[in-house]
Amino acid sequence: MKNKMQAMLMGFLMIGFVGCAGAAQTPAPATVANSGIMEIELPTGETSPESPAPNLNTPENSSNTDTNITETARTTVFVRSGTPRVIDNNGDLWGWLGNIGNGSNEDVLTPTKIMGNVKSIVNATSAIDNSDNLWSWGNWQGTELVYPTMVFENVQEVRSGHILTKNGDLWNIENNLLVFQNVSTFYIPSLNFSNIFVITTNGALWGWGANGVGQLGDGSLIDRDEPVLIMENVADVVMAGNFNRGFGSTFILAKNGDLYATGLNHRGQLGNSTFENINIPERIMSNVSSVYALIALPDLSTSVFAITNNNALYAWGSNEFGELGNGTFLEQSRPVHIMDNVLNIFEVEFTLQDRAVFAITIDDSLYAWGRHVDAGIGDGSIPGIIWDNTYNDRNSPVWIMQDVSSLHIGDNRFVITNNNELWAWGGFSRLLGNGESSLIPIFIMDHISTFYPYMGSNFAVTTNGTLYAWGSNSGGILGDGTNISRDFPVRIMENVQTQ
Repeated sequence: MKNKMQAMLMGFLMIGFVGCAGAAQTPAPATVANSGIMEIELPTGETSPESPAPNLNTPENSSNTDTNITETARTTVFVRSGTPRVIDNNGDLWGWLGNIGNGSNEDVLTPTKIMGNVKSIVNATSAIDNSDNLWSWGNWQGTELVYPTMVFENVQEVRSGHILTKNGDLWNIENNLLVFQNVSTFYIPSLNFSNIFVITTNGALWGWGANGVGQLGDGSLIDRDEPVLIMENVADVVMAGNFNRGFGSTFILAKNGDLYATGLNHRGQLGNSTFENINIPERIMSNVSSVYALIALPDLSTSVFAITNNNALYAWGSNEFGELGNGTFLEQSRPVHIMDNVLNIFEVEFTLQDRAVFAITIDDSLYAWGRHVDAGIGDGSIPGIIWDNTYNDRNSPVWIMQDVSSLHIGDNRFVITNNNELWAWGGFSRLLGNGESSLIPIFIMDHISTFYPYMGSNFAVTTNGTLYAWGSNSGGILGDGTNISRDFPVRIMENVQTQ
């Protein structure tokens, strides 16, 4: 799913999976020898390439208190929790704000080198090197690491408090526990860890955790502490719901393109022509290539979108603000055809007040529908204003612009075109980067390779590797050495990796 953007979602959970029942391999035992976890001895533990040597007199407290590694970033610029991290063309990792692993808990306001030989960013205090070793600084399993320290080897992916090794072992970081083997990929709701699904290397789907509405799909309503086999021949899994409270809907995409659903169904989100919960996967439609489940808390309003192998878009579920795009405001309990020639779906701020949806078609056109409260839909209409109850809900797709390569969603909406121009609209709470706001897409700057929005702060990397930033500069997040907000792009550093 190319260029799927995450942007200030309130209660949106998403992941993919597949179907067809049968037996599969036994889950791994709870403990094994030779785990691959490195023993840590501070302050004399191994330090990162080109990082400072540990100092016995250095305070061992860190300003970072996030003990949960969230997700292996697949970008060269990472901005989350207000702590930017950047990889340059030499493989050096740079950062500012938060804990940068230099033995101090004081913030720095300009790019400072953290370590070398970096392949990918995990989060503000973790990275994977070119030899697939995981390095961490800050809190690791209750130990404060004041400098980058190798903590795990042979790493394929780090996400939601778990590590997947290259040989298919899935580890729980907090408990230092091997939970499953022969794993191809795994899925955990982003807001909590009450459910886990894994797909094994032979395509079997296993799951465990909360099951109050049948979201595991094992034919029961019993919470599971141990993995249970759900289906065979699975390609992807998508979960939507408040899994922390035991409520959720699960969508399973089989390798043959059949889409199955199980669990909560109060909005018709399972797509089986009813509004009744089920506890075993039921086939909804066939010929599906990808599925997206969008949810707003606390009422668990869920809208589901599926793209078929011939690029037709279908939708069903909650439709209060026209977010399905089928020309009505009525809930749909069966898949309804929306439009053809769709490549990707993008979701924005799915909340009780905002249900904005975008699609990019195979001819690189951008369409939008639903409720766009803040930045507006981009078609020239005035955006809805919550406090005076004025909205411009669109219940069918509206064409916005063409030649779109990628969409990037923050407080405002940004588009990179096929010729590397950056366009944007919105700017009513924070200007777009050219000193203006706009109801339609307007040109901001050219030669842009990648773009990263974060809560009113914007980061753009040019095709020659120059990093620019603008927008909100609270705490010095832009990296220009000040805390002065910028209405125009400011050059931050050179030689940044581009995608």
